[in-house]
Amino acid sequence: MINKKAIPDLELSLCSKCASVYYNDKAYFIERADYTQTIFEECMMCKNPHGLDFNIWVKSTLRSKRTHHCGGDRK
Repeated sequence: MINKKAIPDLELSLCSKCASVYYNDKAYFIERADYTQTIFEECMMCKNPHGLDFNIWVKSTLRSKRTHHCGGDRK
């Protein structure tokens, strides 16, 4: 899970086929921007008219500071 306050690295309109590229890539975390969206937009990658809005984060930017399991800083 990610911190919901983290600003997405990308905000794209994607069809289900193009969104699956990000879902299957372990370097990214992808989530629908609006689960109640009913109006489709054009996919930004393949121009399919059935695109939905997605927020995409690069996982390496989400792990900015790691801490040890007991709370101390890892060096």
